[in-house]
Amino acid sequence: MLRVDVLKSIVSLHPWESTYSRASRYFLSEKMRRVWTFATMYLGMSPYAAPSTYSLLQYIETVDGICPVESILLSDTGSATGVRLASGTELHADTVVINADLVYAYNELLPPSPQSRKLKQRPASCSSISFFWGFSESLPYLQTHNVFLADEYRESFDAIFAHHQIPNDPSFYVNVPSRIDSSAAPCDKETVVVLVPVGHLTPTQTEEEWNDLVTRTRDKVLNIIESRTGLHSLRSKIVHEIVHTPVTWEKRFNLDRGAILGLSHSFFNVLCFRPQMKHPRIGGLYFVGASTHPGTGVPVCLAGSKLVTRLIVQDWNSTGSRMFLYLHLTIG
Repeated sequence: MLRVDVLKSIVSLHPWESTYSRASRYFLSEKMRRVWTFATMYLGMSPYAAPSTYSLLQYIETVDGICPVESILLSDTGSATGVRLASGTELHADTVVINADLVYAYNELLPPSPQSRKLKQRPASCSSISFFWGFSESLPYLQTHNVFLADEYRESFDAIFAHHQIPNDPSFYVNVPSRIDSSAAPCDKETVVVLVPVGHLTPTQTEEEWNDLVTRTRDKVLNIIESRTGLHSLRSKIVHEIVHTPVTWEKRFNLDRGAILGLSHSFFNVLCFRPQMKHPRIGGLYFVGASTHPGTGVPVCLAGSKLVTRLIVQDWNSTGSRMFLYLHLTIG
């Protein structure tokens, strides 16, 4: 990290300027600034705090696009050997890794240590309230992917990241998988997933308080969808509902503080400052996932899986001994 060429590269990525500030240099329209900065929520950060380095994610997605996985490649014996992309490209692999939340693992699966206590004190990413709805009829005004942005844009992020609350005027993402996958819902019906970014859990909040907040958030989301799309009577058309809250993420999925994207990606929580993939004292113990190096998000965690695999093989070759990797599945 201290090499001159590396330092020059870091400076050129503007890590000390916020994503929103950087976008404001290129877009005069407030709406365009919001469109091109909301993606920082996929890292669990406010665009007013996220380093502008992460604006590269939006650029790459727009320029290069996304190529989804079409199928898992299997050998004749039924073992996973890689994936086939929708483009026809095949990517082959040897290892599949299942991970637990790093902060949870340090505090619940390992002996107590100063490191485990320090991890609990590090800033965490946001949480979410997620609604999974089944509708009795199709919703023609919704696309496969829909983002509803708050009018009180700055205030909504302050509520999440400064006060760890639910915004009065929330921004949220709506996915309608049945729009492109007919098997996702019966004919002439619809499945909808709504993700509402909210603050993570704090010691002062109770489960009862969150239950009340979820009820109010549900009403806000439905009201916003109806007012902006022209859809009506959505509540009466919901025939099935599953809800996940920060409490759910913590209790059922063992995510520390219910933070769905692990530790924050602020400057002193990335690169060499982020918890590393190899335990510093316990030999043969490695980490992969959102809260370890290199960071959160499905593509980044997959990259981390590749890095930790190389590290394990490297250690294996250096010791000349046989290594076993035990994977801990924490989903209840």
